[in-house]
Amino acid sequence: MKKRGRKSKKPEEKRDEYDPSSILPLELKIEILMKSPPKSIAKLGFVSNHWSSIIRSQVFTDLYMRRSLAQPRLLFSVYRPNMQMQFFHSCSQEDPSSDHRSVSYTLNPDLRYSFSPPIGGLIFGQNNTKAMIGNPSTGQFVPLPRIKTQRKDIFSIFGYDPVNDLYKVLCMTVRSLRGPHYFRWEDPMWEEPMTEEH
Repeated sequence: MKKRGRKSKKPEEKRDEYDPSSILPLELKIEILMKSPPKSIAKLGFVSNHWSSIIRSQVFTDLYMRRSLAQPRLLFSVYRPNMQMQFFHSCSQEDPSSDHRSVSYTLNPDLRYSFSPPIGGLIFGQNNTKAMIGNPSTGQFVPLPRIKTQRKDIFSIFGYDPVNDLYKVLCMTVRSLRGPHYFRWEDPMWEEPMTEEH
C-alpha cells in the first residue's frame, strides 16, 4: 500500500539553466499539466525530476483528482487471447464521440487477469495469488507482492480510504466454495443463498 504523497506544501521552485521551462511560474506549469492528457503527464514525470516533483505533489494530485471526479469517464476493457493483450479504452460520459484514449497492456501468456471496476482512475487485476494495480489512462501497471497461501480461492476487494489517503486491497483466503455464496457487509460472514427444493 502506497500513500499518494502527503505533502502539504507546494513543490520547491528550482531553476535549471538547461531546462527552458524553469523560468515559468509554478501556477502556469500546473495549469499546463492540468490540460495535458494522462499519457503526457506520465511521460513528463520520467523526463525531468522537476516536473516529476510537481506531478507527485499533493497540490497537483488534489487538483487532478478533483477535476477527474467532476468529469467521469467510461472505461472499456477487452482481452485479445490471440495477441496476449489487454486493451483499455476510455471516453467521456458526457460526449462519448469525443476525447477518446486507448492503451494496451501486454499480459503474461500464462496468466489471465480479471479486473475490478476503476476507483480513482486505478484498476485492480487478479489471477489467483498474483495481483496488480494499474492506471489504464497511462498504461502503467505495478505488480503487488504475491499473496502467500496454500489455498487457491482468494477473494479480493480494491478500495480507497479517504481518511488515511490510501488505496487498499483486502485479500481473504477462503476454503473451496461449493455453490453460490455471497458476502454481506451488515453481517460479515459468508452465507449460502436460500433455495427452494423442487
